[in-house]
Amino acid sequence: MKNTFAKAAMLVLLLAPFASSAQNIDFPDALFKWRLLNDEMHSIDTNKDGEISITEAAAYTDTLHVNGSFSRFIYDLTGIEYFKNIVALDCSNNRYIKELDVSKNRELTYLACFSNQLAGLDLSNNTKLEKLDCGYNDLTQLDLRKNTKLEELDCSDNKLTHLYLRKNIELERLYCDDNELTQLDISKNIELIELYCSGNTNMSCIKGYKEQQDYDRCCWDIPVNISTSCPD
Repeated sequence: MKNTFAKAAMLVLLLAPFASSAQNIDFPDALFKWRLLNDEMHSIDTNKDGEISITEAAAYTDTLHVNGSFSRFIYDLTGIEYFKNIVALDCSNNRYIKELDVSKNRELTYLACFSNQLAGLDLSNNTKLEKLDCGYNDLTQLDLRKNTKLEELDCSDNKLTHLYLRKNIELERLYCDDNELTQLDISKNIELIELYCSGNTNMSCIKGYKEQQDYDRCCWDIPVNISTSCPD
């Protein structure tokens, strides 16, 4: 019996390092991991072992600053899903990021992912989002129907042909320059105080409520006025 217990104890000791390492996150992009560990604005690796465990990632509740700079760019943000409680993410200016999955980051109120190569962006789980900057990507569509708390949106310099904002009644600032929009409906955005929509050269109608008709909308190159109706 004593031998059995001794063997069991020895097995636990032998397996302990492997169990510990299994809890560490595997980051395919070495620069992403390096930024998380070494950026002075982060305090994630609390046990100072040079790794980030699933527990440490979940415990971090601040902003992740992983924007591109000084010709050093992150390609892959795999591992971001473990940071379930971050309130803000800045992964802008990385130039080469083609996919961004923030479906597990449900506490986000701020997301900056501009100047990448994103062709899609699913924000249906990010219902607390208040500010979104996704400009300078390759987005052809952007579904914001679940993001009803959104106050500021910059989706300029994409390939959007349609932008549905009727659910975003708290929206205050909208920058949708240089897309492929043909119409824009801001009739439900009663809090809107800034609108930039120049560069949509095929824009034929901007639908707003009556008080918006004299709105200073900064769409300098679009020869259309805000109307209370648009043709179907």
